[in-house]
Amino acid sequence: MSKYIKIILLYLTFCLSVFLLSNVSSGAKKGTLNGIVLTEEYEPIENALIVIDGVWQVLTDEQGEFSIPYKSNVEPNEVVSFFKGLKVKEWDYSPSTGAVKVIMTPGNVMAGIVRDESNKPLGNTKLNIGGFKTEQSLTTDKYGYFRLLLPDEASMHNAYTFSIHGISHNERHYTLSPTHAFYNITYSGIHPEEKKKQNFAIQQLILLRTNLKPISHTPVVVDEVHYLTDGNGVINLNARVPRNTIFKLNGYTIIRSELYAEEEKLRLIVNVDKPVIDSDTITKMSNLDKDFEIILKNLKKEKNFMVDNNSLINNEVKKIQERISKGDVLSQENKNHLQNLLAQIKREVTDIHSVENKTFEKRDNELIFNLQALLLEKDSINKIVEARLQIVENEKLREEEEFRNRILKMTIAGVFLVVLAITGYILALRIRKQKQQLAITNHQLEESKNKIKELYEEQTDGIKLALVTQQAILPPSSFLENWLPDHFILYKPKDIVSGDFYWGESKDGNLFLASVDCTGHGVAGGFTSMLGYSLLNLAIQNEESPTPAVILDRLNEGVIRSLRQGTEGSRSKDGMDITLIKYRPHINSIQVAGGGNPVYVVRNGEIIQYKLDKFAIGVPRMGREVPKFSNFDIEIQKGDMVYIFTDGFADQLGGVDGQQKYMYNKFRELLVSISVDDMAIQQQKLDDSFLNWKGNYEQMDDITVIGIRV
Repeated sequence: MSKYIKIILLYLTFCLSVFLLSNVSSGAKKGTLNGIVLTEEYEPIENALIVIDGVWQVLTDEQGEFSIPYKSNVEPNEVVSFFKGLKVKEWDYSPSTGAVKVIMTPGNVMAGIVRDESNKPLGNTKLNIGGFKTEQSLTTDKYGYFRLLLPDEASMHNAYTFSIHGISHNERHYTLSPTHAFYNITYSGIHPEEKKKQNFAIQQLILLRTNLKPISHTPVVVDEVHYLTDGNGVINLNARVPRNTIFKLNGYTIIRSELYAEEEKLRLIVNVDKPVIDSDTITKMSNLDKDFEIILKNLKKEKNFMVDNNSLINNEVKKIQERISKGDVLSQENKNHLQNLLAQIKREVTDIHSVENKTFEKRDNELIFNLQALLLEKDSINKIVEARLQIVENEKLREEEEFRNRILKMTIAGVFLVVLAITGYILALRIRKQKQQLAITNHQLEESKNKIKELYEEQTDGIKLALVTQQAILPPSSFLENWLPDHFILYKPKDIVSGDFYWGESKDGNLFLASVDCTGHGVAGGFTSMLGYSLLNLAIQNEESPTPAVILDRLNEGVIRSLRQGTEGSRSKDGMDITLIKYRPHINSIQVAGGGNPVYVVRNGEIIQYKLDKFAIGVPRMGREVPKFSNFDIEIQKGDMVYIFTDGFADQLGGVDGQQKYMYNKFRELLVSISVDDMAIQQQKLDDSFLNWKGNYEQMDDITVIGIRV
């Protein structure tokens, strides 16, 4: 495979890569822009003229909709709609749908576009409109469009005149679309850009080779004035000349010219001319040897016949001089042949002189000198021509080398672009696949989220039903108010259902009231509370003269039996902390029993603490007898405040860092400080103090606090 075939194949590879990249990029940009034109009442406008970015024009259909080819997922810069009696109020583009919505409102608008005779828009052009009481002046936008808001009574007609660049245009230069109140105006003058080009003059000339290298120290004739390029191939002209000026360069052919209007500069790209040896010149030079032979023949005649052939020889020498002087190139073969003939002439002349023909000596010497001079002159010409040919050949080789280098660079760039395109395509496929997988995962997560939400709602609904049941077992407020006119209950479950509950029942003229804290909270604590409630009711019903201790013993037995605690294999550790009081109003005393929490009595600003048993309901130790609860009698006085409670209030974490418990000492101080207040105020202060302590931290446990004023 030759190097030229390799170059061709590499060039084809580069062209293919550029073609593929151009197709990919152009394909990525193609798309469709859809839209709709509506009135303020959202009625479609049929046959409205839509202009997108000053380039795309389209009419709406019966539904007020339109569609044009446009770049995909690209928001248009400007959307304008034209319809008689209406103007654009607003327009909006939706990236999600790729659609445009145009809202039009009543308005008398004159609009149009100004183009030159080649249909090129005249942007940013001053326009004066006549036909009004006062001439209206405005400027077209960059796309050649104009809009003018008119009074409501003004009408669209062909009596308006439009003045552009000082040239007036009437109805012969424009057409009116009555449906859209839109004027298409054709400017009759020369486009300003074209006029600028026509007035272009050249101040500087730059001479370059086809490889864009400057041609230095080369004569150029510009408008019959001779110039010489500098080292950078530049000529600064003495005066500006028109762009159609003829430039003369000896030995070069102009390939193309490049105008730079703002800089008043012209670049000429030229090729070096190659010297041509035509057939006529070759024929003339090849006949020189015949002329030399004629001279030799005449010299021999002088030798043999001693005849004065001076005039004949001189004529032949003149012919030789003329032909040699007219010839452009003397080949090496002809030059060698003529040298041989000249040597023979010298010998013949020597022979003639040897016979003492002195008459012809001076003439012969001049003849030989002239012939030698002619040969030396043509030899110099040959050397100049050969040097010029060598320069041309070197220039050709250098240009070929530069061409090969350019092809190589272009090929490398093409291969790189192909690799880059393939890599980008592979990455795009991977990203697309990842997006698809992500969409599937998101869909699955959304389904899982919905299922979890449904399950959570089902569970929450069930727990809310359990809350209704739990609230139903609590003593009604009317029952407690009947026995205890002065009391309050602060009841704050941690979750929907609570592990805390309070219980109240009456028997034999006595009130039984308890605050109960079951193991756990939420659903687990709620189950235990239902068990405790049932066993308390059962215990008081089955005892003839129940005391708090007896009731708690029956409760303890029932919990252990129901949860099978203390038996082999049982893992239940559920139980209760409880404080149960028996209020005997007829003797003004309280009997109390319990385990886990004390009873507080506040009297005259001092708090009295009554500690109860240290064990709780349930959770007996394996092999040990179930303990019995004890009764404690408390003598009370009128005005005393009695408090029973669970441990949730005192154990709540809060404070500055959320890591400190409220503690019982602080709880007792709080009870003393509020003991003189009314019941509602005491309850509110307890709740406020709890919330301030808790702050934004989580509630740790269920809370129950009951206060009774005797």
